[in-house]
Amino acid sequence: MGRTFEKIKVRATFLLRGHLLNPLWQTRKKRRQIRQDAQADMVTSYLKRCYRHYESRPAATGGEEPERIYTLWLQGEENAPEIVKACFRSIRKQCSQELVILDLNSLKKYVNLPETVLQKYKEGKISPAGFSDICRAELLRAHGGFWLDSTCFLCSPIPQWIENEPFFAYSAEGVEGYEYSIIQSCFIHARRGNELMRRWADLFMDYWMHESGAMDYFQFHLTLKALLEMDDECRRMFEKMPQLNQRLTHLLQLNGLDKPYDEGYFKEMTSGAFFQKLTYRSNGNSPEGSYFDVISRL
Repeated sequence: MGRTFEKIKVRATFLLRGHLLNPLWQTRKKRRQIRQDAQADMVTSYLKRCYRHYESRPAATGGEEPERIYTLWLQGEENAPEIVKACFRSIRKQCSQELVILDLNSLKKYVNLPETVLQKYKEGKISPAGFSDICRAELLRAHGGFWLDSTCFLCSPIPQWIENEPFFAYSAEGVEGYEYSIIQSCFIHARRGNELMRRWADLFMDYWMHESGAMDYFQFHLTLKALLEMDDECRRMFEKMPQLNQRLTHLLQLNGLDKPYDEGYFKEMTSGAFFQKLTYRSNGNSPEGSYFDVISRL
């Protein structure tokens, strides 16, 4: 009853701020920003009220282990689209770290997800994107290392300075439409035992142990936002992280993957970041010779 009442209160506040008191004379861009800010505040306020005393689990135990690169394709690598397979090939080509491609069966070898959470995923209460967020949080909590989305195409090795950071994710600050998500989660590095990663994963897991749906597509990101507002130590750790904008990792998508491939422009677009975030959905609009087509065959 307590969580239900709190959810009603924060949603009512969102409707008031995000819609009823959102001035119609403002530009569309400004009104969208007001709605997003209200949405982020709704989610983080709920988390801070209901999960301030989230269940904290013991830190991972065991000896040293090498930092691996983890990614997920639930149907198995052999059943992945060609663009995803190309992304996997790019990681193997560029990185010396072991690439671990997990599916629904092999996942259990690396993390022990609660049956409650697995059942919610099977029932559709947790979306595939939300389940992927749970997996990346638990993998990095348990083992440390690197998470890369299956649609990340690597153009060069992971920079050494990122490997040296105890925690790193690209910033979403200033990225129109995504700024309220705080960080980009398609690439995360965390050392094994990193306290910020542990507390973030614990808060996120506690949410899904008690809830039957996400309050926002960026639930994972906004969980981090709530944690940083609740936990001074985590906020200090986060503020020490180098701030690097995610925009440079999206240039190929922003340019348009359906456009004719130009090698010179490709090199220019990929020179600013070690990977590019792509998409596996072409919608049949990516003709032969397009960026989507050429990259799929690399």
